[in-house]
Amino acid sequence: MAKIVLLVDDEEAVRVMLGKLIERQGHTVFRAATGMEGIQLYKEHSPNCVLLDVKLPDMEGTEVLGKILEINPQAKIYLVTGVSDDDRKIEVKAEELGAKGYISKPVDVYRILDIVENC
Repeated sequence: MAKIVLLVDDEEAVRVMLGKLIERQGHTVFRAATGMEGIQLYKEHSPNCVLLDVKLPDMEGTEVLGKILEINPQAKIYLVTGVSDDDRKIEVKAEELGAKGYISKPVDVYRILDIVENC
């Protein structure tokens, strides 16, 4: 079943590469380079799944996560992080904030596709 995916990442290469990968599987992808743009696209399109970078130019990904969850407490949001700290701490923080999980960069494309299919 085709899904609507919101991809929020300030790196254009990530938005293009992941977006094309997901679209090739028959899904619709909306892309945002900033947190505010991501929130607006969420309001407009009510995606099934959100892939949200932790570091954005205008606000932290955790702030975007909170704002989207205010709009829809059932939103399926996965934080994407390039942070190489203790992965378990990031995972715990993501879950505490209401994210469904996290994905470390560089991303595992098979994991991304699996997440989208299960959203």
